[in-house]
Amino acid sequence: MPYEAHVVASNGTDEGSAAPPRPAIQALPLKGLPIVAAIMVFLIAAIARNWQWALDLFHGGGGLWTAIDLLVGLVVGPILGRLRCPGRRR
Repeated sequence: MPYEAHVVASNGTDEGSAAPPRPAIQALPLKGLPIVAAIMVFLIAAIARNWQWALDLFHGGGGLWTAIDLLVGLVVGPILGRLRCPGRRR
């Protein structure tokens, strides 16, 4: 069986080869920075004034964050890992 090469003729124009413009991705949402600053000020005030209720609130919030992190890492992570790449992008 002879090897056949297929050549695609080009008319010299470069139509359709340009990639579509990519959307701008913002890695750090700037709208959230004032919220983070307010939480940090509240945390520093709670430590400085020894507000037990506020320290308990922060401690409980940290425990909840850890539980959510474990759920995503141990349950959702393997599920997403089994998906093909187009399914992960959705």
